[in-house]
Amino acid sequence: MRGMSRKERRNTECEIILEHTKGQRRFWKDQFQVEYRKECLRLLQGFHDSIGTSHVLRTLGEIRGYVDVPGWQRSTFWELETIIHFCRACGKKLDLVKHRNCRVCGLALCKACAHKELLVFYEDDGSLDKAKLVIIRVHGAPEKEPKYSVLLRICAQCKGELTRRQVQDHDWYMKNKKIQRPESVAFGSVMQFDDHFRDLTDRINEAFDGDNPNRDGDSIGRWASLDELSLDFDKISLGNMSTLMKDQVRENTEAFLSLYKEMRKLFEAQKGELSPKRIQFVQNYLKARLDFYNQTKMRLGRINTRHESQDIVVSVQ
Repeated sequence: MRGMSRKERRNTECEIILEHTKGQRRFWKDQFQVEYRKECLRLLQGFHDSIGTSHVLRTLGEIRGYVDVPGWQRSTFWELETIIHFCRACGKKLDLVKHRNCRVCGLALCKACAHKELLVFYEDDGSLDKAKLVIIRVHGAPEKEPKYSVLLRICAQCKGELTRRQVQDHDWYMKNKKIQRPESVAFGSVMQFDDHFRDLTDRINEAFDGDNPNRDGDSIGRWASLDELSLDFDKISLGNMSTLMKDQVRENTEAFLSLYKEMRKLFEAQKGELSPKRIQFVQNYLKARLDFYNQTKMRLGRINTRHESQDIVVSVQ
């Protein structure tokens, strides 16, 4: 693809992907892996080109103030995510203005799920010939934001992978070698959904708690440990729950189910790399998540009108 601009190469790669999948709009991550080194080198080169190396540097305000996302921040799969109108992490509905894509893989995200923790920078006491890239607040990151730097958004999965590589070697992206994926890494990639489950569980709890000021006992779904939930639905009174609260619970509950399915799919794909003990751990974790989903749906069913189906429990195969 020599002689093409970055945008032309990206569009051509997306066309090849769609041709490979016979034009079906399937989730590209089911078929293709993100080339982390390639995407990070794209960001480093783009930052270097944008800020310039002359004595009169372009201001960072100019770089940070782009109305549209500049081409160097758009990943190989960026164009495939432009038609997505929901957050890939939590399922929240998006509009065109609220897209906050991961700058590494291009995943469409909402503001809450797009972590602004990817720092591209020049060291304050170094030259302007070599830009660097790190996840902030991780070993290897500068203690304070450098003078010439920009913070970019990143999804939880890319953040986890780049964090792992950064801890092993600060300059991993400069070394062209295959990164091994030991059993612990496969386990970590499966369990990276945990933060999102916690967030959705808290939202559901807050919706229930908000309409029950005299409620006795702990909130539903409180995390007693990583592999089990402490559920006490009998202490929850939902009789006076507002329609708005019901809608919020329903929306977050369906996002919870979507997240469950994504984790289940990844677990099945990674199962061959896990030990029997960790397979059992993940299975118990998934069962607890599904139990929480089903019991939440049951509680919602009890406050709906009589014409609503009583067969509310959903079993996900």
